[in-house]
Amino acid sequence: TPNRVEVLFSLRDVEDLPVVLSRSGIADQLSVEVLEDSAPIDTVESPVHLRATDDLDLDLVVVLDFTASMNAAGGGAGIDVMKQAAKDLILSRAPGHRVAVVEFHDNLAGDNFSTLIDFTTDKWSAWAAVRDFEPFHGFSVAWDAVYHGLDLFPSTQDMSRIKTLAFLSDGFDTSSAQSPQTLIDRAVERGVNIYNVGVEDVRGGDEIELTSISENTGGRYYHAEDLSQLLDHFQSIDDELTGQYKAAYVTAQTGIFALTLWLQQGETMALESVAVTVDAASIAGDSREGLLTFGPASTDSQISTFFIQSQHIPRSISQLRFQFDTSGTPISQS
Repeated sequence: TPNRVEVLFSLRDVEDLPVVLSRSGIADQLSVEVLEDSAPIDTVESPVHLRATDDLDLDLVVVLDFTASMNAAGGGAGIDVMKQAAKDLILSRAPGHRVAVVEFHDNLAGDNFSTLIDFTTDKWSAWAAVRDFEPFHGFSVAWDAVYHGLDLFPSTQDMSRIKTLAFLSDGFDTSSAQSPQTLIDRAVERGVNIYNVGVEDVRGGDEIELTSISENTGGRYYHAEDLSQLLDHFQSIDDELTGQYKAAYVTAQTGIFALTLWLQQGETMALESVAVTVDAASIAGDSREGLLTFGPASTDSQISTFFIQSQHIPRSISQLRFQFDTSGTPISQS
């Protein structure tokens, strides 16, 4: 039985910066050659489909620092600049992407962190939760807050989704029960890439810990030595998320084979291929069966909006028809 093969990958230029292509740009500028055991596949019989980040399933948790030290950064402008950076990152996500926000502080009553908003496709509601939050200033529980953010992701891995957590910290964690290693272990367990920004006076062991968290989870660490760099570094995280793509095709292989993707942007060939070993027998997905995914619903002015994405449509299917049963449980309630 033919099976669907999907490969998530990113593109980087010679300066190690992400290559960002739009939905239209990926079709016009990017081409891919797929080899199975070093032999090119027949693209007439099995065409390769490329998708940009806007068309992919992506979950993002943003963890924000509302501690006294963050408030003091930049001469007292730290919280406002952080909120603006978070706004830019949240509102730039595609309509079908989901965003959640966690904050950490210490109000001296043991309530050291909280979820401002759980996963939602409503980016304006996510931004409003950040905008309207009144900060508490005290000790730092960064590791506990990040661990809490990781627990918002499903406990079972879904290889078809991009799962990312972004946070910023001055590195001074004074009262967390968790540690950088437990964060790494949880992120790997749930398939989450962690990107983080160290703010101002992050040095020595603190910066080593922040760097280790990102490097060991497939993310990146940035150092904002001056608060003015914070917006630029959050833009870099935005570029990292946007510079991810998926290649999908149908294989006739039934056992283990070496899969190689060679990518070319315009006249420029990638210096390295994407090379993985695939066990076709373990792939869950018969190409004769279609696959649709449904995003969570959001309600605005009594109008519910949700997204249906076609992951795979068999060749024999030319039309889709949907019927809504209004007698069942509502998909969204205001």
